[in-house]
Amino acid sequence: MIWPEDDDIADSRAQTYRPNIIAHVYNDSRMRPDNTEIFWIEDGAVAPRIILSVTKNKISGKVQKMAFDLSGKTVHLWPIPLEQAFAEYDRYVEQKEAGYIRIQGNKCIHVDAEEYKE
Repeated sequence: MIWPEDDDIADSRAQTYRPNIIAHVYNDSRMRPDNTEIFWIEDGAVAPRIILSVTKNKISGKVQKMAFDLSGKTVHLWPIPLEQAFAEYDRYVEQKEAGYIRIQGNKCIHVDAEEYKE
């Protein structure tokens, strides 16, 4: 996974000094729609999980990553513990690589036992 960095911003040297806060918003379902791996399920459909990476903070000094589930119905962000977001990501990638799960359109499909080949 390649996360956005301050160097990705045009004129990044000037950005290092001027702003009070620099935050990068990462939406895997927008960046990699055919291969999304960071998501949550809303009413049976794949929905965006947003990763917010604060890389500069002159206000409180706190630099961190945060995760939010974005609801397409209410345009609301729900904070999710980052550990939970990454644990669900790891679990999905593991199951995808083993062939147990896949994304088809906007649905997360679990492979049934009878679909396995011996």
